[in-house]
Amino acid sequence: YIMAYNALMTAMPPRVTLWNIYLTANVDTLVERMETRNRPAERTACEDAKASRRKYLDKLQERHDAFYNCTAQDINVANYFSTCISSELPSQQVCTTVEACISRIARS
Repeated sequence: YIMAYNALMTAMPPRVTLWNIYLTANVDTLVERMETRNRPAERTACEDAKASRRKYLDKLQERHDAFYNCTAQDINVANYFSTCISSELPSQQVCTTVEACISRIARS
């Protein structure tokens, strides 16, 4: 993850404007959704595996939140615009908000 991020940030032109649409959800919600989907790759049989998955998701969310809250100067770009959208909102509201963000980006 860090290697991919560093490669992306190194390759990015320094005066670029970066737009970020961040879909987020509480980790409890993410775990519940994974259990509901019941995909083979997301299944965990034992409590240790569930605890490890939870720890990983907590850390991943922490890092995503940190990136969402950074500034243009932090990531060495000309401008950085972020919109955080809770995917726990009704799906139509999430879609409408994402569409509005994309429209703003297209007009800029």
